[in-house]
Amino acid sequence: DLAKDENLEPITPQETVEEAVSFDDLGSVPWAQESISYLAQNNIINGVEKKKFAPNAFVTREQFVKMVVLAMNLYNEDAQTTQFMDVEQRGWYNSYVASAVEHGIVHGVDNEHFGVGQNITRAEMAAILCRAAQSAGKTLADTQKYEYADNADIPDYAREAVKKLGAQGIMNGIGNGLFAPREQATRAMAAKVIYLLMGVN
Repeated sequence: DLAKDENLEPITPQETVEEAVSFDDLGSVPWAQESISYLAQNNIINGVEKKKFAPNAFVTREQFVKMVVLAMNLYNEDAQTTQFMDVEQRGWYNSYVASAVEHGIVHGVDNEHFGVGQNITRAEMAAILCRAAQSAGKTLADTQKYEYADNADIPDYAREAVKKLGAQGIMNGIGNGLFAPREQATRAMAAKVIYLLMGVN
């Protein structure tokens, strides 16, 4: 009954936005708070609940692809893919994966599977980010030589991406001279690197 609410103050759009992106569990990731808030305001990421973002939870491959194609303006809502056996035709992620495939951003974990439900690794994240930047017309500088103590563990498909993202200051190591390519990426980490990539011309 709208009549009951006629005396309430109207909520301005700005207040609505602030309410929508006010997460109360970001204390452990101060380095990612700005990134998370910005991406949430622009409908690129969502919380797991109204006030919860779960910054330290891992990101699946399809979740990360969704963030990337939205952030890079590469999303085609009509896109569909039948390329991978594990991508359901009615799955919420189909159009996002299909958009990424259209732009050459992703490859499957093998010829028949995208890897739905698998947590994305730092190496996979780097490769996808670099391809997305290229597809979106962004230029990643390659002016520094980045070497990590675990350089030999970085898969061949991600080596150039790791180098470029490191030189650009978008994605660096985890400390102690390590890149940790096989380590799974968190939601906070994903938000941070996507936010930084959005700032590249």
